[in-house]
Amino acid sequence: MGFQYGLVLNFFNYGDGKTYPKYHHNIYLEWSRYTKGSGKNILQYDSEYLIPGIRVTAELAYLTDLALDFYGFNGYESLFNKAWIDDEDIVSYKSRMFYAMDRKMLRGKADFQGPLIGNKLRWLAGLEMSHIKIDDVDTSKLNKGKDAEDRLPDADLLFENYKAWDLIPEDQWNGGTTPC
Repeated sequence: MGFQYGLVLNFFNYGDGKTYPKYHHNIYLEWSRYTKGSGKNILQYDSEYLIPGIRVTAELAYLTDLALDFYGFNGYESLFNKAWIDDEDIVSYKSRMFYAMDRKMLRGKADFQGPLIGNKLRWLAGLEMSHIKIDDVDTSKLNKGKDAEDRLPDADLLFENYKAWDLIPEDQWNGGTTPC
């Protein structure tokens, strides 16, 4: 991933200050990157005062991962072979990125909550929409600036194999939009 750098800002509005430490509005901004290209762009908002009596928590985020973990399907039932990602194992090694894929995700969500019985019982409802673009790991980009012995080999990675084996339907190879 490289070295992480960025900026985080968190703004609090306490109104006239009588409700301190409870804030009226909270805005959180994050822009961060890794030198190899992965990054986070996040805007969050939280308030009990936007709609009186209802807490609103909202987020808009664009997340980029050049090497997001991908171990296949079925959780613990998936085959994981450490030797395939261990570049010291010259017999079995495939690539340090064998269990990875590229993902770019645009996500928007909003949660609403309010009291049912005082502060003892509350209701919660939310909406979320995500647009996800997935792809093979760009090993040429990750190899940029590396010495020959540190470069990733040109190898078929697990995500590429899943597509070739038709385990991932062709209309889902590039991701899609998911409402929640």
